[in-house]
This record gives sequence, structure tokens and C-alpha cells, in this order.
Amino acid sequence: MYIHHAIFDPKSHQQRHGRGRDDPRRVPCAALKKKTIQIKFYAQTVGELETTRFMVDQMPSIDLDSAVHHPFDNGAHQNAVGRRKGTSLFTSKSLLFVGHVDTNNFVSERWKAIPWEGKFDVDFIYDIGVSNMKPGCAAYFSAMKKLRDAGGTPKGDVVLTYVVGELQDGVGSVAAIEQGQMSADYFINWGRSDIRAITVHAESLAFEIELTGITRHMSARKEAIEAIRAASSLIPHLTALTLSNARSLTHEKVNRYHIGVVHGALCNELAEWRPLPVLDYCRLRGSARYAPGQTQAGILTDLRQAIEDMIRGKFPGLQYEIKAVDEPTIPSRACQVAQ
Repeated sequence: MYIHHAIFDPKSHQQRHGRGRDDPRRVPCAALKKKTIQIKFYAQTVGELETTRFMVDQMPSIDLDSAVHHPFDNGAHQNAVGRRKGTSLFTSKSLLFVGHVDTNNFVSERWKAIPWEGKFDVDFIYDIGVSNMKPGCAAYFSAMKKLRDAGGTPKGDVVLTYVVGELQDGVGSVAAIEQGQMSADYFINWGRSDIRAITVHAESLAFEIELTGITRHMSARKEAIEAIRAASSLIPHLTALTLSNARSLTHEKVNRYHIGVVHGALCNELAEWRPLPVLDYCRLRGSARYAPGQTQAGILTDLRQAIEDMIRGKFPGLQYEIKAVDEPTIPSRACQVAQ
């Protein structure tokens, strides 16, 4: 099932298929997505319960054999799970669709549309959920609706799961696994793949790098080691870095380092009150993606080697420290779910 993404190029698609069938206002899949967008739902807020209840209420309309809430954490959270029984359970494979329904808890001031409105035009849908999994959640629901409308029945079980807590270390997915709701021969996970199928799993490593130089008055800048300049040199180097021990070119394609946070100032207290001195401290936070066959230890070794190569070539005397950090959970800005 197809649903418009904010990054999708509508002009090229319209040239192939014509504007009429692309108008999201005419696509039932998009209509369902709009309804889920309009339920304001950051992780660990009351919108979590409202969204999962909504999905459970919708699933009987597509003839799922079961559509139930699965609470966990003493009832504070719940997933929505539906199942369509197959006709040949002993000879056919089962398929599981999984997507999370929570969204990031920040909204950029550069939004030109209300992110909870679900605004449509003939080209796009504008909303905060378009960068998460809500398009996929609506798409696999609509795929089952199309199957029902065509009179089709799957040979194997099909399971639809709408999980919560993806931004809290995947607590909804973990709970569904522990409750036995995630058992299937194959699965499709509706991640942020920009309307592409991704067939290789990637492990994630969050890391922090501290660069410590030598401060001087700006008039004696040549005597200093400027941490921010070093960070500016390191970031593109890491972006282009090839990780070691990839099993194949396919595995290598998922390899990457990314720096997402840069904070530089004076000393490790990050004092910002006086920008005149050469700043001697910079903290970078980033994430690496690596494939099966590679290890966290190997990725950190590659990272250290890249930094040492940069220091040796451009910034002799610069000190550094690297550490793996826990992936941050996303705290809610709104009220917590009632216990």
C-alpha cells in the first residue's frame, strides 16, 4: 500500500500515474493516517491510550479475528494487536507487521502547518507523524482492508501490531515479545526508510567524544589548540569513514557514523560567558550503524583510529576521550499516563 511521505516527489509520480489517483484526499489509507495524526501523542502521555484504543476499535472493520489491548507495566501502557487467522496453519508461513504509534516530543518553530492537523493538499500530507511510523501503520491496516474487500483470505496468519514506547528503548515491542504477540515466520517493520525496502538489520551504537585543546587569548591564537576547529575537521572525516570488517558490500552500505550534537565552549564546564578566548573544549554526541558480523568494540576502535589520524595530521597535542553511552529515551513534555 502506498501513502504519501513529505519527502516524496509527487511530480514524477504524477507523470507516471496521473494526479487524480495520487491526491491523498482520495486515498482511504491517508484518511486513516490523518485520524491518527489528530490524536496528539507523545510517548508516555494520555494520547498513548487513546491511540491504541482507536486502533483496536478500527481493526474489527477489516475482519481481524482478534483485536485487543495488551497492557503492560501495571496497566500504565498498552499495545494494540490484531490477528487474521490463516486457512492453512500447518503448511503456510505467518507474517507480522509492526510499527510504533508514538512521535517525537518536539515541534520545530519552522513548521508552516499545524503538525497535529493532518493537513492535505494534492501533493502531500503535512504532520509530525510523517517522519515516524504512522504512514506505515496506516498502510498495513489498509493492505488488510484491500484483501478483505477483494474477498481474499491469507493462507498463513497475519498479525498487525501497533506498539508504544519506541522512544523509551522500545518498551512496547519488548512487552509484545514477552507476551507472545510477536511470534511469526516473517515480519515487516515500518521504519523511516523513505518508501524503500531495507533488508539488512543494523545495530546502533551511541557514543560521546570529548576533545580537549589548549586555550589562549585570541591575540595568541597561534599558540592554542582550538577544539571547535578540530571538531569541524573531524565531522566530515567520520561521515566519509569506511568501517572495518564488513562481510560484504551490502553490509557495508548500512555502515555509517553520524554526529548529531556539537557543543563547544571554554573548559569542560562549557562556559559561554566570554567568547574572546580560544575555546579549548568540545563535546560531540553521535551514533553509529553497523551490520551483522561487526562488533561494538570494532566500531569504537575504528572511531579512535580516525581521531588519532586527524590529531597526528592536523592537531598535535589535542586530547580526546570516547565512550559509548546509552541511547537516550525521550521524556515527555506533557502529562504522564495515569497509574
